[in-house]
Amino acid sequence: MADVTKRACPSLEGAYSNGLIRACVACHYLFSAVSFFGYRVATVAAILLAFEPTLIAHGSLATNDVAFATCMLAAIWAAYEFAIKPTPPRMLFLGLAMGLALNSKFLALSIPWVALIVILLPQLSGGFAWRELLSRCGGWISACVVAWAVIWATYGFRYTALPHATKASYDFTQIFASAGLEDSFWPKFSWFLANHHLLPEAYIAGLATLKTFDASAAYFFGDVYPEGVWYYYPVALLIKLTIPVLVLALIAVTSRPLWRSNRLAMLTLVISALACLATVMAGRVNMGVRHALPIYPVLVLLAAAGCVALLSQSRVAAAIGIALVGFHVLSSLHSAPQQLSYANELAGGPAHLYRYLDDSNLDWGQSDAAIDNYVRSHPGNCAIAWFAPHRSNPPCLSLPSTPQDLFGSQGIPPLLPESFSGRIILQPTAVFWTDAYLSLLRRKPDETFANGSVLVYHGTFDLHTLAAVRRMNRGIWMMFFAHDPEHAAVEFSAAEGNVPTINRPAYENLYGTVLMQLHRPAEAKLHFQRVLELTKDHPGFRQDRDNAMKALNNM
Repeated sequence: MADVTKRACPSLEGAYSNGLIRACVACHYLFSAVSFFGYRVATVAAILLAFEPTLIAHGSLATNDVAFATCMLAAIWAAYEFAIKPTPPRMLFLGLAMGLALNSKFLALSIPWVALIVILLPQLSGGFAWRELLSRCGGWISACVVAWAVIWATYGFRYTALPHATKASYDFTQIFASAGLEDSFWPKFSWFLANHHLLPEAYIAGLATLKTFDASAAYFFGDVYPEGVWYYYPVALLIKLTIPVLVLALIAVTSRPLWRSNRLAMLTLVISALACLATVMAGRVNMGVRHALPIYPVLVLLAAAGCVALLSQSRVAAAIGIALVGFHVLSSLHSAPQQLSYANELAGGPAHLYRYLDDSNLDWGQSDAAIDNYVRSHPGNCAIAWFAPHRSNPPCLSLPSTPQDLFGSQGIPPLLPESFSGRIILQPTAVFWTDAYLSLLRRKPDETFANGSVLVYHGTFDLHTLAAVRRMNRGIWMMFFAHDPEHAAVEFSAAEGNVPTINRPAYENLYGTVLMQLHRPAEAKLHFQRVLELTKDHPGFRQDRDNAMKALNNM
């Protein structure tokens, strides 16, 4: 009984705290909506927000994405309030909101500049009064100082990343050198911040990491790219937002009466949405619309304003507005309880989302239990491609996944046959680790379940490419866990010629490193040179390229 109580209490406390956070977010959103457009728009916005599938999905996850979106909206709202009436209390509110946003995620680095534009909008549209202009700029600077103090307060006003540290915990030169950026502006800027203790050391290290991790492999519309594509987020938002929110937001943005009556509010929201979108598009990390989550409450606000604009027109227009809100609710409910894999009807719904997007757009392990249930109810030969390590151990062949092979098993992962007959159960997000699964994803599945986040294929399958990935993972296991370079080289050799494109640079680097440990430099050099050929003009492989160049320089 004691053990059961011990396990139950944390989840109960978590449920209470999660409910409290959601209530606070809802209240904050309602107040900001009233401030921007009034009570009618706030009422519609509350309905749209309560049934927004992506916000519902990420609100229940232990990430900072919803907190980031909430803090960003608070900062936008505070800037709007200060723009209307620049008073000291509103300046403090703006500084606090910006500080919280900057603490929640580094993608908020654009918010001070967005706030400045919003604060100056009344001056820009109403003519320049230098005294008022200087007063507003002074208020913005004061708010930035408050935000800076909030950042320090979050770290307990302690500079060092580790308590009681007597020397620097981070070598910023090394952080940037690992990404080939040692001669750029950023290491000098980081050292300037560090030497003058202008920001906490851990915060500066986070900024340095952000600048060095600016690209990663991405799955998009049936292909895996070495690094993200700039148009990923606009397209992903068109798929993940409900059709009514898209339509109503477009109506709001194109509504002349709305612009005439709420010019500052409309400008604030549109500028904020465009700034957030530009920030995420500037990077080459395409890991889901959660990185663009601050756009969601802004678009929902605009959609609510568009709906109220329709309600204020003819009966037909009002009926259209009500129908769109109803459509939004039904579309969201259709994807429940797995709203994470939501896709709107134009994209074919959740069952077809795997064709376009993966990662946190589709599945973060919520389908594991459904896979267990499926295996129990469908006996026979089966093979599973997991996205990440899992707790269960169903009686199926485990297909290669880097984290599962290295951290999800008791020892070295078993060899994989080069052909298989039966059912292949695939979590599409497994493509994050290897593009060997693309041939399956491009084929129509025989079954889908868990709201489209798990695909099932029947038949006989050629697994020689997946067998090579397993050989590579076995080599990694031998290299880092068994410390056996000789057997690691045997595994890497067996995989040669069949390793898929995305895995090739890492494979060649690892093989070359093992050969160096075995005192076979001539062979190792060939593999490091292949890395340079494979990674040319591909920033997503920068780490592999730098490792290969260092190895060649040390020969």
